[in-house]
Amino acid sequence: TLASLESFEEMPVMRTEQGREEFEQALEEGIRFRPQRSVARFEGNGRVRRVKMIGVKRTYDENGRFAPVFDESVTDEVEADLVILAIGQKPEFPFLRPEDGIELTPAGTVKIDRETLATTAPGVFAGGDAAFGPRNLIDAIANGKRAAQSIDDYLNEAPGEPAFWFRFEKIPTRRFDRRPDYDRVPRRPPPATDLERRTGISEVEHAYPAEEAKDQADRCLACHIQTIYDAEKCVLCNRCVDICPEHCLKLVPLDEIDLPAEQLEAAKAAAAEAGGELSAMLKDDEVCIRCGLCAIRCPTDAMTMEVLYYEQK
Repeated sequence: TLASLESFEEMPVMRTEQGREEFEQALEEGIRFRPQRSVARFEGNGRVRRVKMIGVKRTYDENGRFAPVFDESVTDEVEADLVILAIGQKPEFPFLRPEDGIELTPAGTVKIDRETLATTAPGVFAGGDAAFGPRNLIDAIANGKRAAQSIDDYLNEAPGEPAFWFRFEKIPTRRFDRRPDYDRVPRRPPPATDLERRTGISEVEHAYPAEEAKDQADRCLACHIQTIYDAEKCVLCNRCVDICPEHCLKLVPLDEIDLPAEQLEAAKAAAAEAGGELSAMLKDDEVCIRCGLCAIRCPTDAMTMEVLYYEQK
């Protein structure tokens, strides 16, 4: 049995698709949930036998802050011989002394510079749960990499500012092929061990079969690939606008663009010198599905699909 202050809708596990799947798996395995319940007392003669609970009217106030309001008119009880209190966590630093110079925040974590992860003590760096509170493993690994760079900078007396580089790489249109029904392929959970065979600490979820893995990979929206527009190559043929299935591209006269007066006058002067009128290409990135049709249709390679590679030193 699992009791929580939150309602089902407020449980952190419900915030993600994976969390909801794990919740459903817990129900399948016979876990019983008691939402909106708070422990009132434990009963037993030297050993817990029963947990008494009361109701919770709400967990958070109007501003989203943790401020539970209890309802003692609602009672509940569960027979138990073991109770695990999962009421949060914070790091403990009994080894720290005032002379170490390492300050803590009101939340009990190490006070750091969030860019360099340097603590208030020279030459000491911190990350992970000790500095940021409970987070996932990936965040802790990223903090370790950031701290390693900061330590290297500190030892070499180098500037603390991280170095970055990035580059674009064009993808040949023949390689950019999106499955037509990508948005209709349902998300499927990976195969799992039958309920009656789930014992011990053995893995429950397994790898997708090859064909199913490909279907799931085809759902990728390729957010790392962007359409890049080169105005110097554009011949204003409007083909990209015509073929866009989401109507996220527009080719409009410059007069319809809200530009600062100086920029507008400069553009008009350039148009007069070139002996024609200038147009502007507008794109709504919120609507673009990165299908690549505009790049395929463009006769002059003015519209391309490119990957952005980004790395921190």
